Amino acid sequence: MSPPFFLFAGRPGKPKGPLEATDVTKNGCKLKWKKPDDDGGLPIEYYEIEKLDPLTGQWIPCGKSTEPEANVGGLQEGKPYKFRVKAVNKEGESEELELDKPIIAKNPFGNCSTYALFNVKT
Repeated sequence: MSPPFFLFAGRPGKPKGPLEATDVTKNGCKLKWKKPDDDGGLPIEYYEIEKLDPLTGQWIPCGKSTEPEANVGGLQEGKPYKFRVKAVNKEGESEELELDKPIIAKNPFGNCSTYALFNVKT
């Protein structure tokens, strides 16, 4: 008879980086990261996304995703934002993966309404 085998589940490992912010606009951006190496022995239910509020300096939830990417909205134009993400399973939350440097919520080409068109005759 073989000895009993026990499997203990735990919290997942930290998501793998880097955490990347792309497609930045004045209202939002797209975040992308990699799954953790260790799921804690249980499936990852979702990823919790938080942003550092530029007015209060506190981390606040701003979304959840079942995949290692998410679109984040609700940003204020011209404000700097940092993000972090953590994996969640039935046993709890992982450590956070944080964006290396803040983004500025702005359109990539500025405000189109400020450009003028000129009629040039040749």
